[in-house]
Amino acid sequence: MLEQAAALFAERGYDAVSVREIVDAVGVSKPVLYYHWQNKEALARAIIQDFFKEAQALREAAFAPQNDLAGILHHYAEGMLNLAQVRRATLAFGLAVRFGRTSLRSLFDTMREQDACIMGQWVELLAARGLEPAVAQRVAKTFWSLLFTELVAVLDCPQAVRPSHETASEIVQTLFHGVLNQRTPRSHA
Repeated sequence: MLEQAAALFAERGYDAVSVREIVDAVGVSKPVLYYHWQNKEALARAIIQDFFKEAQALREAAFAPQNDLAGILHHYAEGMLNLAQVRRATLAFGLAVRFGRTSLRSLFDTMREQDACIMGQWVELLAARGLEPAVAQRVAKTFWSLLFTELVAVLDCPQAVRPSHETASEIVQTLFHGVLNQRTPRSHA
């Protein structure tokens, strides 16, 4: 039910989709939907929370077994790219909410808070792997920028998406040859 609702929201927009359309698409009655979720907004929140929960599980799996920073980043990037391909509609709906293209302002605020929390977790996890806090912050921001670009590509050009393993390798290689090996420019005094 979550995926079908996400597909409708992604295709037509949250505000344009009625509960009637959702239950018709899923093949259930309104009471069944209302048994699980109080209203359409609760359903939308469940879609986003479910995606965040899967992303959290990927993050935990990436950091648990490996101490190798490149391996951690590669594992997570590959997992997120695979998740994006499987859950394209949810990703599209989440981005629509994230960029404020719905009336779901409170959900947007929740997502922004979760994003900040996740970024903080990444910085802590990277610092625990030996990076200085400022470097960990730069690595986390750069990694997310590179990954975000590829996640959007999954939505924009699904036919041109390369295998997740290749894309994850490219992200990590770009990160390691850029941010982590960047020399500080000398000041001109």
